[in-house]
Amino acid sequence: MNTVEHPESGGSRRAPPPGRQWGRLGTRVLRAPGAERAVVYRVPQLCLGILTPLRGRCRVEADGSPPRCTSLVPGEVCRVPQGQTLRFATGGTPRSPTEIAVVELAWHPVDEAGAGGPGGPGGLPPERLTTLRSFDPHLAAIAAALVDAAAAGADERYGAAAAHYLATHLLVPQTAAVPRPGGLTTHQLELVRCYVQDNLAGPITLDDLAARVRLSRYHFARRFAAAARESPLQYVTRLRVDSARRPLRTEDTPVSQVGRACGFPGADSFARAFRRHVGCSPSEFRRRARHPG
Repeated sequence: MNTVEHPESGGSRRAPPPGRQWGRLGTRVLRAPGAERAVVYRVPQLCLGILTPLRGRCRVEADGSPPRCTSLVPGEVCRVPQGQTLRFATGGTPRSPTEIAVVELAWHPVDEAGAGGPGGPGGLPPERLTTLRSFDPHLAAIAAALVDAAAAGADERYGAAAAHYLATHLLVPQTAAVPRPGGLTTHQLELVRCYVQDNLAGPITLDDLAARVRLSRYHFARRFAAAARESPLQYVTRLRVDSARRPLRTEDTPVSQVGRACGFPGADSFARAFRRHVGCSPSEFRRRARHPG
């Protein structure tokens, strides 16, 4: 992978997991410690790059004439073609860096799934699958799951199946960023996402979220579910569980403290939610991530 990452110093945080290559699919985690120390990433040839923040928010700039810039928060993804160079800057610190999942999908499984590859006969042009920012929580969750699977030592069969599923998902008409009938607008979703991300460690009520977009509790819940395909409570809980995966894998912080830092009121509620979303307890997840096999 063509990346340049600046070194960090201090803190008890473990190093990010090494990159993993499954033949047609690769993944790793970039860590951007702050606005003054950008991370530079270049998509390899014959690959589609998929990037999403795992924790924190970041600003991304794509090379070009003129350069394009946007910001990303968890739940949003950046899909970029081969050869594209990106620069990431964040508001993170060396002790609490923004973490960005990188997935590199070879064009071959896309070709097999029916797209053709770049320039292939009858295939989709690469720009049809690329965007600097898209709200796609499902794709973001896939990227996070791939990072966790790589850390747990998933084998080549997993990688081949994941590459096929990912290619097929990308060929479905991209409608996630388009407001669904009766749902919140893209701007309203952005307001809600930013509020949740900024307040994930504390209590978040339905009234809090509804106030962001000036709707009643009832109308907000209905319109959010129509747009995001999950309830506000499910969305907040999923983001809290997703945000807990990183420190469980990379830090030595006690499990109970990780749960509280991610907004869970107690160890029991954290364990129940984590098991429901991930399939195992937080302690078991930490053990498997650090001692695969």
